[in-house]
Amino acid sequence: MAEIQKEGNIDLVIFTGDLIDKGGASFGDINTALKKFEEVVISPILENLKLPKERFIFIPGNHDTENGIDKQYMKRGFLEINPHDDYEKIINIKNSLKDQNIVKARTKAFKNFEDSYYTDNLKGNYQYGDFESNFKFEIKGYKIGITSLNSVWLCGLDDDKELFLGADQITNSQLFLSKCDIKIVASHIGYDLLTEAESKYTKNSIIHCYDLNLSGHTHSLDDGFTASPSGDFCMNIASAGTLYNNIHKVDEEYKNSFQVIDLISNSEFYIRKYYQKQGMEFLLDKNFGNDGIWYFKYNSQEAIDRAKANELKEQLEQQQKFLENIFPFYPIDKAIEKDKETFTSGEFMPSQRNEKCIELLRNPEIKNLRLLSISGIGKTRIVGEAFRTMSNVFYSRTPENIDTGIIYILTNFEEGVIIIDDCPIDKYYYVARLISEFQKPFRLITIYNVLTKNEERETNVFFLDAADNKEVVDTIIERERIIDIDVKIELENTVMAFL
Repeated sequence: MAEIQKEGNIDLVIFTGDLIDKGGASFGDINTALKKFEEVVISPILENLKLPKERFIFIPGNHDTENGIDKQYMKRGFLEINPHDDYEKIINIKNSLKDQNIVKARTKAFKNFEDSYYTDNLKGNYQYGDFESNFKFEIKGYKIGITSLNSVWLCGLDDDKELFLGADQITNSQLFLSKCDIKIVASHIGYDLLTEAESKYTKNSIIHCYDLNLSGHTHSLDDGFTASPSGDFCMNIASAGTLYNNIHKVDEEYKNSFQVIDLISNSEFYIRKYYQKQGMEFLLDKNFGNDGIWYFKYNSQEAIDRAKANELKEQLEQQQKFLENIFPFYPIDKAIEKDKETFTSGEFMPSQRNEKCIELLRNPEIKNLRLLSISGIGKTRIVGEAFRTMSNVFYSRTPENIDTGIIYILTNFEEGVIIIDDCPIDKYYYVARLISEFQKPFRLITIYNVLTKNEERETNVFFLDAADNKEVVDTIIERERIIDIDVKIELENTVMAFL
């Protein structure tokens, strides 16, 4: 610290979580551990830097929580009964009045420690919250606003699988920070480690609302500017590591680090990175930037282009993941694209019988329908004509191994049409029962080559007969202006045999 101070005074320290280890277990209780952190870490640093007490900002980390085995089991049961598959549902969980004793329990001791540490010193420039807290400082003529996000209110000590924030922590902070020149947000868990339900929304909210985003826990985010395609941008900087039981680590993955940030403006930064070499000795990382100093200046066009490219990449990745989840089903247009020979070979010739079939296929009042005929009539082609360009229509060319895909569709969509080709009657009944269990307005259409008496009696059946398509033959003859009687007869016999 003394060496760094020679190159310019440090004005503010932000510690992004894990002040203690395992909830302070080795100290007997968490309150004793937090007080000890203030004594052996905060106070010496502030004394060395000659900073007042309030200039050390600390953020809750997963090791700063009370997290016994009972809370781990409680979390599993809690999530089983509370939907959390989009960011709004996670916000609702966090703010549920009936569950406040659950969602606040892990970080209650930490937040009490935080409240007692800052309230008397910052007074009106400190906004306490059970989740987010906010700070305001005036430093060298700039009004600096800082949001401390609580990203560990429902996480375990070693829990990297289901990490939640509640993105309204960001929006709730904006009024208090509205007149600040520079806005900083700090959290232990980076937005990229949150569940898919809120990661992207949180990222976009941070980019829109803040100039600098700081995170800890792991080195998962690269230092540098991140932008949105609309032009909003934010600087990301991540540090990681815990001091406890780490002073003799050799593996770089487990080493602690910290950055010294010279903030010139919201678009210009100098960053120096220091890494843990041996014990409590930290050295400037000469491999970082230019001889240990990395200069970042925002290039708007470059950042926006990169954001658009990343957005396209994310869309393609999501699309691929979606196709994997619903396989062997495909959205109808994707199915047509993949099997053009079946769906689009030759010209589709309308007829009264075909139009009647398409009308029934599209009729939302008909919940289940079986389309049957001998092979070669063009059942699949008619289905393609009926549903092309429509959304939430899913087609599988086989009834085999469909359970995972169909359950994903039924779970993640509120309505739609499920089409299964080459589907025998027993599989039809099985899928119909499965759909009914979800109690959603899904329609089931199955295609098959064999008609039985049972199917006629017990299901909605539309039977395509080659003889019913004589109109198609007449249309071809009329369109091609065929006059010769022998040619007409031969063409009729050939086409009808094909149909």
